[in-house]
Amino acid sequence: MLTWIRFWPVFVGPVLLLNGLGFLPTLFEGGRYWGGGPIRQWMLNTLLIPILSVSQTEQIVQWFNEASVLQECVMYSLLILNLDIVLMPVFLGIGTGIMKVLNWITVKDLALKRQAVR
Repeated sequence: MLTWIRFWPVFVGPVLLLNGLGFLPTLFEGGRYWGGGPIRQWMLNTLLIPILSVSQTEQIVQWFNEASVLQECVMYSLLILNLDIVLMPVFLGIGTGIMKVLNWITVKDLALKRQAVR
């Protein structure tokens, strides 16, 4: 039977995956920048800037333009963590559904084996 203790990657996986994408080195290939920098900037423009006031947006943009790579990564990690917390009910529903289906399969398999032995 599956329990939440064995199912922890449902919660940690998205954070690690998205942080991994943001921490990639920035490469210039084919006339475009690929990797960490553009991903961090896109997440900032998509998640944070639309919900802030104009004065706060100006402060964040000015800070982001002057930030080092490490500071950008820390801000990106905080954005990803907040996104993960907002999506936690979705992950909880997905994990619960998967556990119920897998546990049902295990119980049904055992019931069929017991019936075959009789």
